[in-house]
Amino acid sequence: MSDGRHHTEGRATPAAPDDPKAPAAEKVASHQTDDRAHELFQRIRQSEGEKIHWKLEALRASYHVFSQNHLELCKSIEHFEAQENVYRYWLIGERERLGAFQLENMRLFHNFLSGAFTLVDHTRILVRELYAQDAFLAEYQKRIDHDFSTSNIAGFVKGLRNWMLHRGLVPVKVQASLGAGRLVASIVLDLEQLGTWDRWDPRARRYLADAPAPLRLKDVVNSYHDHVESFYSWLGNRMAQIHAPAFEEWVRLQEQFRTMLPQR
Repeated sequence: MSDGRHHTEGRATPAAPDDPKAPAAEKVASHQTDDRAHELFQRIRQSEGEKIHWKLEALRASYHVFSQNHLELCKSIEHFEAQENVYRYWLIGERERLGAFQLENMRLFHNFLSGAFTLVDHTRILVRELYAQDAFLAEYQKRIDHDFSTSNIAGFVKGLRNWMLHRGLVPVKVQASLGAGRLVASIVLDLEQLGTWDRWDPRARRYLADAPAPLRLKDVVNSYHDHVESFYSWLGNRMAQIHAPAFEEWVRLQEQFRTMLPQR
């Protein structure tokens, strides 16, 4: 005698699609899942890890600008100083090409200086915002004092940026000289002109006093870039340590959220 249900191997099949109870139950379960997912998503958005992540992403973007400006400037210098390119610029008929290169190289140097101190300002603002009441602020300032406040290269590059802001374009020269029977090109800072300025701070004055002549632009920007890179490697590691618990919780919430997403 039939009991009104379909049987397969002795087991009842699920309710037929036209059973009015089935869609209602599915809808309730779906709404409950959606509600839990929405609640979890809001917890992620409001979590400390989420907020710290995006602040550090903004700082990482500023560092990327600085790093790429350095890379592009160095590529420009290397191109000009490469032996195979010397006669592209130094033949009498190539003066226009040489002038165009100087303008473009100065633009890249300007970007390097601007990006360097955009990074300085962004870092200072972020650290004060995040750690105003934290012991790390004193640790950070001690590292700044050690790495920058007494650094001759840091003082000199800051002086170049101030020159660019208050006096004009930094005096950069392109030059060629004969050496070992071949023409050698280089891009250098004009030490004579730089020495006429009276607004260098003590660090920059020490740098200029010890600087070799000629002072190659590439050596200056590489030295400063390496100095900055070392500092930000330390800073990134310390920030990761300080915020490790918040980031671990943030990752855990995201993993939970992913389990609620429809599986493909």
